[in-house]
Amino acid sequence: MFPVFNFAKSQPAIMVGTGPDTQDIYEEINSGTNYGISFKEKISPQSSVDATVHAISEAVKKHQVSVIVADLHNPIVEDAMPFLYSLIFSGVQVVDAGRLYESVFDRIPLSMIKERWLVVNAGGTVGTRRAYEILKRLMDIVVASIVGIFSLLIYPFVYLAIKLDDKGEVFIIQERIGKNGKIIRIAKFRSMTASDGGAYHGNGGRSQLKVTRVGKFIRMTRIDELPQLWSVIKGELSLIGPRPELPALVDVYQKEIPYYNTRHLIKPGLSGWAQIYHRAHPHHAIAVDDTRDKLSYDLYYVKNRSLTLDIKIALQTIKSILSRQGV
Repeated sequence: MFPVFNFAKSQPAIMVGTGPDTQDIYEEINSGTNYGISFKEKISPQSSVDATVHAISEAVKKHQVSVIVADLHNPIVEDAMPFLYSLIFSGVQVVDAGRLYESVFDRIPLSMIKERWLVVNAGGTVGTRRAYEILKRLMDIVVASIVGIFSLLIYPFVYLAIKLDDKGEVFIIQERIGKNGKIIRIAKFRSMTASDGGAYHGNGGRSQLKVTRVGKFIRMTRIDELPQLWSVIKGELSLIGPRPELPALVDVYQKEIPYYNTRHLIKPGLSGWAQIYHRAHPHHAIAVDDTRDKLSYDLYYVKNRSLTLDIKIALQTIKSILSRQGV
């Protein structure tokens, strides 16, 4: 999903902002993809509002700018809002860099969100959002019940495969962080040599366990997740939502990544937006940078969650499984 500017030809634009997220937008728009605009200059907010306004004014005149993409969460840019507002009457379109970033990359720019964004986009369910939650829960129960019952047919085969592989336990029970930070317990078919419960501290931030031969297959096909369908029926998990994380990793991430706990405002799921679109999944290790990127996708789901988006994620998950990509 990307923005479509209704222009007959590409229009000159300037970027007003700083940081890696605005740079990503700048480079993506100018990469040759047809977004309808082309950046002519990138302006970093100055030390004062007057200096920033002057720099913007000069760039608008120099390049005959039609579009200004601005980081409206930057304090200096926010103070320059009256000037940006005045430009609208001269035919200049002002676009929020955060919203453009979201449209281009299908995730939320973490550097551009503040408490105001969280209050507006991650609050409680009211009105139509409440209706969505009810329908989502109904869908969870119906689908998880049907798939869960049919999945019982393959349990004996998974049992034999695991036992023949290394004679270890068939199931593992893990604690994960659920909605509102509550600890939940989920069951999985064992795919590793044992279960360390997420005790990564002291191991260089990495689990010392290995994926078994059978474990590699049941992970790729998502068979190892089937026992979690009963947690969906119970109401601790949903079919779609941010994947629940191990408590030991959450303890690290909530200290290192601002607003990390926002993902816990909604019920975690078996598959989610990040599982589909974020490729650098941090597996069995503390990975702050990768998890920061993953959070940007989780927040996109928190903001835009709907039955339509849930169905899209479900279909993409099925496609990934059938194509043996795994997610």
